[in-house]
Amino acid sequence: MHEKRLRAFVTALRDDVTADRRFELVPSSCAPNCPTDGRALRDRLRAASQAGAQILIIGIVQKLSTLVQIARIAAIDTTAQRVMFRKYFQFRGDNDEAWQRAERFVSEEIRDRLLESRSQQ
Repeated sequence: MHEKRLRAFVTALRDDVTADRRFELVPSSCAPNCPTDGRALRDRLRAASQAGAQILIIGIVQKLSTLVQIARIAAIDTTAQRVMFRKYFQFRGDNDEAWQRAERFVSEEIRDRLLESRSQQ
């Protein structure tokens, strides 16, 4: 059930970002299990930049207990290879509604932070 909710979370996150015309998604070549650190991440940053992506968003969701999940998200500038922001989210509830609520919150936070960093450039 966790895997199903995680797939729905990622799909909804993509849909939310795509629906916002200020952003354009570039498909990832390593989906669904992309590396989030080390040399593989550097290779992924390079590939994302070559594909036209300016920002690479990476994340991981971990189930801590039957009712608590955490999501760690980072946005990385593919050209400068620097972290623009990282955010830690904790959400409670292990049902579809809780995961959907968490996804909407995470999506909004990511878009707000990206727009904020864009306006500071």
